Amino acid sequence: MGEIWIAGASVGQGYWHNPRLTSRSFNAHLRDTGEGPFLRTSDLGFMSDGQLYITGRREDLIIVRGLNRYPQDIEATARMSPPAAGSRQRGRFCRWMTTAVSN
Repeated sequence: MGEIWIAGASVGQGYWHNPRLTSRSFNAHLRDTGEGPFLRTSDLGFMSDGQLYITGRREDLIIVRGLNRYPQDIEATARMSPPAAGSRQRGRFCRWMTTAVSN
């Protein structure tokens, strides 16, 4: 298990007028190969059989479009949501899909 790092055309370039935080979050490089830059997501997870499993966060605060969100609030919203199509259980509808991209 480790921190999830991402890279690609859809990843932002940094934080507006905050070069220190931009450097820390958007400029990660692999120690052994120097490959990068990657965005450090603060999400923790692991890969198994080609699937990414997210297990938690290094920091509890999630910032979406400048608004602070806390995991327990997101979980409460998910629990109150109607069941997903074909599911009989409330709040069990989330699935993360990833595609491996090699340059």
